Amino acid sequence: MSALGSEAFNKLKDAAQEVDSSDTGISNFCGYSMRVAGLLGGLATLLCAVLGFFSTLTRFPVYCYVIGFGFISVVMDISQFMCTAGMKSWIEKEFKILTRLWGKGIFYIFIGTLLLWQWGLIPIIVGSYMMLVGILMILISFQSGRKLGSLRQKLVAQTDMEVEEAFKKYDKDGNGWISDAEFKDLAREHEISLNANEMDAAKNILDTDRNGKIDKNEFRVWLTTERFIRISWL
Repeated sequence: MSALGSEAFNKLKDAAQEVDSSDTGISNFCGYSMRVAGLLGGLATLLCAVLGFFSTLTRFPVYCYVIGFGFISVVMDISQFMCTAGMKSWIEKEFKILTRLWGKGIFYIFIGTLLLWQWGLIPIIVGSYMMLVGILMILISFQSGRKLGSLRQKLVAQTDMEVEEAFKKYDKDGNGWISDAEFKDLAREHEISLNANEMDAAKNILDTDRNGKIDKNEFRVWLTTERFIRISWL
């Protein structure tokens, strides 16, 4: 029994060391997913707005806006867990800034300032949380874009392969698109580590048709478009 426990402990230790070596920095703040953080913030915003909506009528218009903004933030992050992809696509079409993690960060900071302006203990707590999440999103977006630009430069400089040949190399299972795991392997091969939050931010840049996959055409655009060097984090 003790041997089994020791083996389990060693496996957990190895896993922890692997995470610690690959997912570091502000972009993996406490290993916390920005999608989960955003979803919790959106739900808290909705709850705060509903409570404020019924507690005072003098700020009725403001809380109507907060309810709407909270609903948008929930839809943007809950689509990972529920079937709201159609609604998310409509929101991204109408509010293109939300297709970028830095844009969501600005949006969250804006919601946070609205809540802080309402005063009261709950609005201050939720507003401060939203502003913190927003700031983290902007920092992660910047760091991810910087890594993405560096990776592109290394790929262009180090490989003599054509784009199609390079795509086939990194599309290891040959299904016609590069998965998150395959893209992380690509980055790791060029000595760049991407954690889950950075991968999400990078995919927001690369996945231009918003289908959750990096296909051959998107891979080609990334490698052959100069703007990814200059403003890759945008």
